[in-house]
Amino acid sequence: MNYYIKSFFCIVLFSFFTIFCVQAETTGTTLVDYNQVFDLAESLDKSGADKEAALEYKRYIFLQENETTGTTLLVHNPLVAQSYKALSEIYERNNNIELSLNYCRLYKNCTNGVDAMKREIFLIAKRSQQLNLRLTGDYRIFSYIELEGYPESVREYAMLTLMYDCLLANDFDNFIIKYEQSESMFVNLFTDEEKTVIQSSIEEYKKFKPKKPVFACILSIIPGLGQLYAHDYADAANAFLLNGSLITASVFTLVAGQPFVFALFEFDLIYRFYRGNLYYAQKDTHTYNDKKLLEIDEPAKKIIENNIGQN
Repeated sequence: MNYYIKSFFCIVLFSFFTIFCVQAETTGTTLVDYNQVFDLAESLDKSGADKEAALEYKRYIFLQENETTGTTLLVHNPLVAQSYKALSEIYERNNNIELSLNYCRLYKNCTNGVDAMKREIFLIAKRSQQLNLRLTGDYRIFSYIELEGYPESVREYAMLTLMYDCLLANDFDNFIIKYEQSESMFVNLFTDEEKTVIQSSIEEYKKFKPKKPVFACILSIIPGLGQLYAHDYADAANAFLLNGSLITASVFTLVAGQPFVFALFEFDLIYRFYRGNLYYAQKDTHTYNDKKLLEIDEPAKKIIENNIGQN
């Protein structure tokens, strides 16, 4: 009886030992295989095969998710973080900003680092530009700026991005507000030389008096005068000569007692050219205003671009 009991225990112990060895060997092989999947994805990414690389990165993440028993281990896996970052970059290159932003946020959850936060801000701004939206109402950008728990460099980067968005939208009034806010929140955001240039642009903007389209239209009752008001001298000369010539010819036709000739051949031409004279006078004021604002904000825009690049 004792013999059978001892034999049974030996068989059980041998079975457990065999299972443990096989499990250890299988686990080691699996990890190697997983790393090979990541290496393949990285190789495809470097060679420009975006679609195939994205598939392999996703496969690597999927395998890791199945291997780990909880999300904590997955989040702290550096290769998973790199995979999320690589996927974000791939989708950005392919102009799928929404998907790129989603993977960037997964990357941020893995690392919670400065690089991931700045990348998220950059992609939020890029998505807003793509959708023709403004950043002023984006709560994430607002949170990055206002919440003191974020690193100083990230908060500064968010403020610079918001200021740049104002300049891209030709919203200089909002830019001034954000610049004054940045002066109180981030003392070292700009050098003294940069502050002098920006303040000079602000002073120039405050002195600038935009041309009024309605006033230009009224002036254009005399052809070319509205264009002259808008500083478009070539268009002013063109409007004056064309409309003046047609009006003079029409007067001669009417004085010669040929109203039917005037009605059939000249009236429609005068109407079209005169209407064009009124339209282009107003258009020229908008062109002049946009050009002047571009000249005013260009120095500030270059400073913001430079600071965003450095950050």
